Amino acid sequence: MLPSKSRHPSRIRCANDRVVLAVAGALLLFLGMDRPAMAATVACGESISDAVNEAPPGSTIVVNGPCSYSEYIFVVQPGQTITTDGGTVTAEGIDFTPDSRGGTLAGNWLFTNTSKDPGSGWGIHIEADNITIDGSQIAVDGVCFEGIYVEPGISAANISGVSVNHAMQAGIHLDGASTHLSHFRITNVLERREGCDDEPDADYISFGNRGSINGVPDSGGEIDHGYMDGTAWGSPETPEPTTLSCYVTDGGPASGWLIHDNICYFAAPDYAAANEAAAELDSWAGPVNGITFWNNIFGHMTRGIALYNSACARNGTCVSAINVVWQTFIDIAEEAVLYDGVDGMVQNNIFYNVGSGADDYGCALDKAELDSNLLFHPEGRYGTYCGPWPAVVADPYFPATGYGNYNLTTSRPAGFHAP
Repeated sequence: MLPSKSRHPSRIRCANDRVVLAVAGALLLFLGMDRPAMAATVACGESISDAVNEAPPGSTIVVNGPCSYSEYIFVVQPGQTITTDGGTVTAEGIDFTPDSRGGTLAGNWLFTNTSKDPGSGWGIHIEADNITIDGSQIAVDGVCFEGIYVEPGISAANISGVSVNHAMQAGIHLDGASTHLSHFRITNVLERREGCDDEPDADYISFGNRGSINGVPDSGGEIDHGYMDGTAWGSPETPEPTTLSCYVTDGGPASGWLIHDNICYFAAPDYAAANEAAAELDSWAGPVNGITFWNNIFGHMTRGIALYNSACARNGTCVSAINVVWQTFIDIAEEAVLYDGVDGMVQNNIFYNVGSGADDYGCALDKAELDSNLLFHPEGRYGTYCGPWPAVVADPYFPATGYGNYNLTTSRPAGFHAP
């Protein structure tokens, strides 16, 4: 007989090692190590908050709809994704607490929070960094405070595809740094609403407000591709007690914001007396500088972009470097740009039916760089109050001038250089 072939000892050890490693790997997977967090499912009638609290960090929580939940959702774990499956899920609101950094809200939601308690009446409340609100079907409708609020000092909130209706004070309030708000809709921001306490003002978007004084200044933000319209109502005694604005900084600080490709209208029957503005920027509580408005449409309001140097008047930090370029201002009762000694660019704008016969298109533009602006009054009522300022007087050839229809044709007058 031929002698049997012996196995090499090292090969036996290698084979045994591979078996041990394979068993160990299977055990780790079984114990959940190196395995992505599993999704938790919430059925109608169950608690969303319980599921969110019990799910591990980085997990996905799927809420079944259509269902209504009488609860306010508090997210307390980092990196969680909360989404829906099926129809609309209705809840009071959602709070991304400071421990929920890196969280995401997606899916089909409707938040209707009517709490009058301070600090709890928001539809979406963001208190953590790197929060993403992402979805074309996320709505806030009927809340006693702002529809969405980003707290002071919060960084990198990314909000896209949301709609806010019937909010109080402001549709969306941004007090964070490096915030990006895009593809949004805000309608009917209110000063008074049944079931809620009356508020002193109402604006579509607030940023750089007093809440950020003791936090990180609101810097490097971007607001784009939004649509804002509707009526902001006051009290019965004072229907329009304060200025109602598309954008407002109630004191600052705010710097480095880019606001572009948005449309904003008001719907007051007599907008000449309604005290409504495209923007009110003031530095009375902190510096406001480096704000650029680019390629927006503002229409049907009392005045346009108004800058106030309250701090500068007290020998404090002045508003500076505010740029207004490629804008369309249409049906503005008074001036469209009020700079109050502020520097920056006012270039390549269309001022259509601005001034109602008495006001020029701008006021206090001495420090601004003016170039290639177009002014046109359909009825020829050109005003000179607080002016005149240089502009090309020519028809921009809008195909129609109905409410919200102000697109340019390919025929543009000389002196206006459209992008």
